[in-house]
This record gives sequence, C-alpha cells and structure tokens, in this order.
Amino acid sequence: MEERVQDVRAGSRGHLDDLEQRRSRVDIFVCHWLYSSLILLLV
Repeated sequence: MEERVQDVRAGSRGHLDDLEQRRSRVDIFVCHWLYSSLILLLV
C-alpha cells in the first residue's frame, strides 16, 4: 500500500514537471511574439 502511494506521487510529480515545461515554452513564445509586435509598432 505504501509503495503504491509513493508511485502515484512520483507519477503526479512527473506530470507536473511536464506541465511546467510546457508552460515555460508557452511563456517564451508569448514574450517573443509581444517583443516582435512591439518592434513592428516602433518601426
């Protein structure tokens, strides 16, 4: 029983790591897009 609980925690932790990586990738994309549109507006 204890081992199964630890496995579930490890699995959810891995899932959270995937979400964090995906979120940071989206943040980078959004920042890049905003930066590009700002440059286009300034030019």
